[in-house]
Amino acid sequence: MTMRVFSIPVTAVLLVACGTMDVAPAQPVARIAHGNEAPSQPALSKKASSKDRSAFGAGILGEAEPAPGQALWSRRFGGSGLNMGVSIAATPDGGMYVLGQFSQTMDMGLATTHQSAGLEDVFLMKLDRDGDPLWSRSFGGKSHDYADHVVVDAAGDVFITGSFMEKIDFGGKTHRCRGVHDVFVAKLDGDGNYLWSKAYGDGQDQICLRPLPTGDGGVFLAGYFRGVVNLGGKPHRSYPDKAAFVGRLDSRGKRVWSEQFGHIFDYAMPGLALAANGDLILGSGSDPTREFTGKRMKRIDRMMDLGVVVARYDASGKRLWRKRFGNGNDNLHTEVALGPYGDIVVAGSFGGTVNFGGGEIKSGSMADIYVAALDPEGKHLWSRHFGGGRYQYLTGLAVDGEGNTYIAGQFMGGNIDFGGEEPLTSETSNDGAFMARLDGAGAHVWSRSFEGGSLRFPGGIALDSGGDVLVCGSFSDWIDLGNGPLTSAGGHDVFVAKIRH
Repeated sequence: MTMRVFSIPVTAVLLVACGTMDVAPAQPVARIAHGNEAPSQPALSKKASSKDRSAFGAGILGEAEPAPGQALWSRRFGGSGLNMGVSIAATPDGGMYVLGQFSQTMDMGLATTHQSAGLEDVFLMKLDRDGDPLWSRSFGGKSHDYADHVVVDAAGDVFITGSFMEKIDFGGKTHRCRGVHDVFVAKLDGDGNYLWSKAYGDGQDQICLRPLPTGDGGVFLAGYFRGVVNLGGKPHRSYPDKAAFVGRLDSRGKRVWSEQFGHIFDYAMPGLALAANGDLILGSGSDPTREFTGKRMKRIDRMMDLGVVVARYDASGKRLWRKRFGNGNDNLHTEVALGPYGDIVVAGSFGGTVNFGGGEIKSGSMADIYVAALDPEGKHLWSRHFGGGRYQYLTGLAVDGEGNTYIAGQFMGGNIDFGGEEPLTSETSNDGAFMARLDGAGAHVWSRSFEGGSLRFPGGIALDSGGDVLVCGSFSDWIDLGNGPLTSAGGHDVFVAKIRH
């Protein structure tokens, strides 16, 4: 049996979930003081102590309004099996779509409880601006089906991606897996009705697929694979290692262009962003293959020089530039976003060293978080890295209209330091979940950890029309997002929250 690893560290892969829907309304929050002296502003880089947990549960925290970094509201959804919130996307009316996966049953707060057709199914649900469910769908076959990402285009249509084993049907066509995992992309309307779907793969393993709307009803795709991927033109082949690819489909799902590059030894999730002029920005992990170095290297040498590729393509697929930042030993996950003046913000997890042009930064653990800003030509503006514990893992990135950067993820091994008053820590376990806001120069504005049970894992973030942060993820036992704890029904549940910016 093949273990499927996706956007989650190994410690968070083996989950057993259980629960129903729960609601924690927004409550006042407390200022966190050092000793007996109250700080001049909320010390959001420090989590509440265990003695304050009863106050959190009662929702009596001493301020009339939630402070930046604390939840305006939070919701819990679950069932009798494994439940995971993987990706979230904002809608123009202030609502959101949440994509994830579940096993056995899943109660999304509506009249129908979803029953998985096999070991794990994919779910999609739409919530209004207050987090109340409007509708939900589930998709899957008799084996494992996994969710990757959800995005919304200007017309309100929805693209979802993931991978599957055996077969999967989105309402118009049954796709059958030809190997270990095949990847899928499906386009649905704003009510969840089928428009079209595609599946790609061969007898090997295709795992990750990242979508991004093109602006004309089509979609850009990026992913990594082992074996063969054919979007409809020339097949892309990767032997013996995994390779990355990027391409574009039109509004009917037909290939416009595609390109393969690099080799990947780890689960290096790609990121995509769309520039104002229609150019595509790609970020992905890759080792130093001949296309980057001009020479052939031994596999063992390439494994010790893993790095990040950032590239820019025009709408027709012409590569305008591509740069590789390397010399690390880990390149797990890459996210990309555009700033208000066309600057490119790239973030991810890395081990070893990396240099974006402003000097070498070195991880102090197995993996740290990096955030870097590049100009439209890929030149360095600023770069930061954050660590402190044994392992730090990025899961989400967003940039607002003023250039503020929001990141979310998980830290393992004690703490993570973003430059606030104190490093973020977790009282209840050795691992924790974080969210942080940086200003337009990468300086700390606020950061906070989310206290809870043995697992707290944010799956993705997005900004709503008011600039607040939408986040989904998974948790066990309980989690407090700043407005009172959500309690699971005994296993691991899905959480969805809106966090004040």
